[in-house]
Amino acid sequence: PDGKTMLVGQSLDTTILVVSLDDTTYGKALGTIDTGSKDLYALHFDPFDATGNTAYATEWTAALDFNDTSKMKLLQLDLAGKAAKTLSVGKSPEEMVFLDARYALVANSLSDTLSILDRTAGQVVGSVTVSALNGPSPSALAFDASLSRLYVTLAADNAIAVFDVDMNQTPPTFTEAGQIPTAWWPTAVSVDASNGTILALSGRGHGIGLDATAYPDTSAANEAIRMAGSLAAIPPPDAATLANYTQTVTAQNAVAALDGYPTVQCNGAPYDFPVPMKPEDGASTKIKHVIFIVRE
Repeated sequence: PDGKTMLVGQSLDTTILVVSLDDTTYGKALGTIDTGSKDLYALHFDPFDATGNTAYATEWTAALDFNDTSKMKLLQLDLAGKAAKTLSVGKSPEEMVFLDARYALVANSLSDTLSILDRTAGQVVGSVTVSALNGPSPSALAFDASLSRLYVTLAADNAIAVFDVDMNQTPPTFTEAGQIPTAWWPTAVSVDASNGTILALSGRGHGIGLDATAYPDTSAANEAIRMAGSLAAIPPPDAATLANYTQTVTAQNAVAALDGYPTVQCNGAPYDFPVPMKPEDGASTKIKHVIFIVRE
């Protein structure tokens, strides 16, 4: 908070660097904090700690127990002691948001949940399920305290989930109010405190679309142009607008309802499924192409 210290997270090393920004020792390493494992994702000072002694970090792939990879690490950092306390959250934790001086949230991208952290007690006290048609992969968070609204990027659904937050409960409660459509693969979200405008960053922008003439150069060197990111400024929606937004998100993610969705017909023949009954029956006469989709 005093602008004199910087924390540097690392993805290929097991330490967080503590670096001085003070005029007299600018750039000097003040020490390291051992994280216990690699692949740090998010790293933030606690904005409600005026002493600047507390920070939090998520480790994207580090399981607490290798026999249970559904429980991964949130680190509570003590700068004075150069120490890290490990807290258990969901699978592949990414960004976090601080709601007030007591509570914070962590987005667990591969658990499709949000962990509720009680920083006063130093423990996770609850979980919020993020619902969607597909695996939504919640990744980033923003809280509008004036409207008591939480915004959660759903990377895999190209949307932002909107939650109404009751901060008068202990812990706070979260009621999903709807969803806002975004461009391809939203990666960050924030709120303009002056007017509540939602700022949504998308890593893949609008994609290349169906018009081959728009991006004739398909080389790897031109990928940055073909798939440039985008930033959207969205006014905070009222109830009617949010309902319309939600319908749009639902329609765009209901793949089975789109024109051209394939169906399999088994019309009563002894065996007319596309896959042959036995390997010795030879290749399928119906299957022309097999498309294998791998995420990441």
